[in-house]
Amino acid sequence: ILNSTKETSEILKKYKDTIGYVPFSISKKNTFNILKVNGIYPSIENVISKKYVLISPLGIVWKGKLEGKNKKFIDFLFSPAAQKIMLEYGTVPVVREKRIKP
Repeated sequence: ILNSTKETSEILKKYKDTIGYVPFSISKKNTFNILKVNGIYPSIENVISKKYVLISPLGIVWKGKLEGKNKKFIDFLFSPAAQKIMLEYGTVPVVREKRIKP
């Protein structure tokens, strides 16, 4: 059992017939064979349309009101510039969802 993306990626490179799971953005940067799940390729379009379901979502959680650099960072994540960077790295751009109130 491997505990990090870097470690998994290194093992997959070293042992060519190994099967492993790494984020799509990592697999695109390497020469890994990317497998389909239920006949669906893990493209950004298929993830957005929910056709491809084996995903690793990332959530950002905070308490209280965002201010200063923290607010600027969150605002940046939703900007066209940040979304372009995310696409270039093979990740699905973030979408602004309603905040869940306790």
